[in-house]
Amino acid sequence: MLNELVEKFYDKLNENDLYIWRYISGNKLECYSMTIQQLSKVCNISPSRIIQFAKKLGLQGYSELKVYLKLEIEKTSEFDPLIIQKSTAELINTLKDFQTKDLEEIMELIYLAKRIYVVGIGYIQAIVARQLQCSFSYINKMVHLINGNKELDLILRNISSADICIIISLSGNNKESIDIVRKMKYLEVKTLGIALDNNNLLEKTCDYFLGFRATPHKNIFSNISYTDPAHFFIIISMLVIYYMEYYHYNNDLKI
Repeated sequence: MLNELVEKFYDKLNENDLYIWRYISGNKLECYSMTIQQLSKVCNISPSRIIQFAKKLGLQGYSELKVYLKLEIEKTSEFDPLIIQKSTAELINTLKDFQTKDLEEIMELIYLAKRIYVVGIGYIQAIVARQLQCSFSYINKMVHLINGNKELDLILRNISSADICIIISLSGNNKESIDIVRKMKYLEVKTLGIALDNNNLLEKTCDYFLGFRATPHKNIFSNISYTDPAHFFIIISMLVIYYMEYYHYNNDLKI
């Protein structure tokens, strides 16, 4: 493949060659559909220089370069044609799982909590944490977001066993999330983890855990796989709805 050829003939490549390669490697799909004149224009390098670059890699010219580029695209894409069906089925399963889950203890935990803290480990998870904060306002529960280590250190000085902490992670094996759980347990603070259901460390260390099953899909636009974050939002919605039901049937008994 092209990566191997570039590594093999790297010593023969000059700055122009490397510039061409950087553009091609970062825009493979676009470059495959370009003529040599179009690629020349976007790189601001003459067509002859592009042909020279191809020949330095041991290729006959631009046409053979595109053949290799096509093979590389086909190898790395591996797009799942059933992605919609699989994603839909997994989201439905996450919803159905809540029909059989016993959330009585978690509901009581939320009901009795003096303060509720939430932390999202990762960019998407931080967005989920903010959504949880917003959604819980509908059930008259104020949620405090934990943003960064400095804020965590401040919270740890004031948190008590009457509070709870919700940790949102994707893999459930993130070191940062596990460290937070252990600090909370040391302070006798109850924890609720939300993550993939894959026998992870978060499930093993939290007092309570809500998991979901989702396939990480290969992303044709980058090397980062995509796992549907909608599962997190389903879980948040279910927590709110279950709490409404819990409060309706138990409030008179708790007064």
